[in-house]
Amino acid sequence: MLPYVEAFSYFRPEEDELPPRKASQIQLYRLLSLLGAVLLPVFGLIRTFLTPEETDPLWARLSISGIIVGLLIASYVWRRVRENYGTWIQVLLYGIVVWSALLAALNQFASDYTVGFLIVFMVGGSVIGFQTRKIGPVLWFAGVGIFGVGAGLVLGAPPEVSPLLLFAGITTVTLIEILTLFWWLSFQETIRQQEEQLQTITENISDGIYRSAPGEGLIYANQAFTEMFGYESVEEILTVRPGALYDDPAAREAVRAQAQEEGKLGPVEVELQRKDGSTFTGRLRGAVVWDEDGTVRFYDGVVTDITQRKRRERELARRKALLEAQAEATIDGLLVVDNERDISFYNERFLEIWNIPKEIVNRSSTEIPLDRILLEAVTELLSRPEEFREKVEYLYDHPDERSRDLIQLTDGRWVDRYSAPISGEDGSHFGRLWVFRDVAEQKRREQKLRHEATHDALTGLPNRAALHEELEGLVEQKRRGALLYLDLDHFKQVNDRFGHDVGDQVLSCVADRLEGVVRDADLVARLGGDEFAVCLSGPTDTETAGRIAKRIYEVLSTAFEVGGQEVYVPPSIGGVTRLSRFGSVEEALSEADAAMYESKKYSRTARSSDQPFVISEASDPRKIDMEFATSEKPH
Repeated sequence: MLPYVEAFSYFRPEEDELPPRKASQIQLYRLLSLLGAVLLPVFGLIRTFLTPEETDPLWARLSISGIIVGLLIASYVWRRVRENYGTWIQVLLYGIVVWSALLAALNQFASDYTVGFLIVFMVGGSVIGFQTRKIGPVLWFAGVGIFGVGAGLVLGAPPEVSPLLLFAGITTVTLIEILTLFWWLSFQETIRQQEEQLQTITENISDGIYRSAPGEGLIYANQAFTEMFGYESVEEILTVRPGALYDDPAAREAVRAQAQEEGKLGPVEVELQRKDGSTFTGRLRGAVVWDEDGTVRFYDGVVTDITQRKRRERELARRKALLEAQAEATIDGLLVVDNERDISFYNERFLEIWNIPKEIVNRSSTEIPLDRILLEAVTELLSRPEEFREKVEYLYDHPDERSRDLIQLTDGRWVDRYSAPISGEDGSHFGRLWVFRDVAEQKRREQKLRHEATHDALTGLPNRAALHEELEGLVEQKRRGALLYLDLDHFKQVNDRFGHDVGDQVLSCVADRLEGVVRDADLVARLGGDEFAVCLSGPTDTETAGRIAKRIYEVLSTAFEVGGQEVYVPPSIGGVTRLSRFGSVEEALSEADAAMYESKKYSRTARSSDQPFVISEASDPRKIDMEFATSEKPH
């Protein structure tokens, strides 16, 4: 009802300080007053000419009409009358219903006067009830009407209708008014509650909500919308030209054109402008409200300030680009798999390490998870594929586990594999990271360093450290091995006479001859200078050690032809057996060294011997005569 009343803007009070509801009430009363002031004398004149015999004084109608017009004019002139205009009209309605009852009584409650009375009664009661929004005033109004009818029945002529029927009509109208008013009040309460809920939502939501009308601009905005644009109040922002809220006013026309074409607003991102001139990025979305004739009535929309989100997106994009650049620059192959075992990310190095064609990982859809396809693709490269598969499945089944291990490939390469879960701060899992590094070159370097650390650079034989490790195993395991310790007699004279280059060649030849006479399980080592050692790993008694020592003596006592020169460097050999009897490697080496010096001492005094060495199997070396070795060929 009120939207139609609002159209008569002339009847709206001009005072802005009046509450909206009271202003609408005054506006309605003014409209009804004007209608009543016109209709009362008009109907009176009609009845006077049509039924002059009836009692219907025109002066009474004109008097009532004059009072109504006077109140109407006074409401525009005096503020006090204006503020109490509704009350005066309600009092006037009480008087009019009594006058109608008396008028009907004077005409013996003829049907037309009775109907007129009931119409006045119904209209007056409805106006009072709907404007006061209470049942009490309606009951009072009904009581006044019944009193007027009763007084007319007592004072007037006998009625043409039954008094019982007359009172039944009044009661029926009253009940209808009360029920209608009760339903209307309930309906209004429901609407009020819904409006309050909607108001609460719109005022407390962080998004800006607005309504604009073509040609009018903004007609509604919530507090969030107001604060978003930097204005102090809703009333202030409603006075702002809508184009001023856009950084580029032309963008508003583009948004409106899109809304009219698509029947909805956005979502679209635009640059908006605050009151202070600063800008922010807003995301607009909403709907278009059309009239029945197809013209746009309203634009209802929601604005979300996404400036911070856009900044975060740009920062995330920058970090993503940086991480991808780092991922492509690293020597590691990277693979990221989500919780469904779909590939989230990989770099080119990953494909290179596993020789995987890019077409495989670029498959857009497949019934088999891409991770399983990759697993099948690398299986043929693995030396132990089942172990690889089991570890992969174990890590997927245990998402919190981390793992690092070495994987050997069939082509001889080694790959270092590291796997870790990708988790959030709250412990939730997003997938798994796999890092692969080809460590073949590293393995080669490690083997080279290990070889250099355990082998002599000149002869290629194991060095003292390697011998120590071998002996340590024999001593700790209490195995019955033996150790031969030897150095080359007259080697200093060879260096002095022929030079160190010839001496180095002699040492290399000695190494070759030593490796040629020992068993495969035995270890030949150079201890430094002209000192060598032979570790006999298998069960070796004194007799066996003696035979090997004798062969060594014989092959090393033969002349070496180096640079056209014949060189003789027969060895002095000492040895120990039953290595299990020693408490440490140092004890074994010390006793073998002592045996070698015993051999060297006796070789200087003995003239000939079938056993030119000393083998110790007890705490004191057994002394055996030894042939002399000289720098000349023995005769």
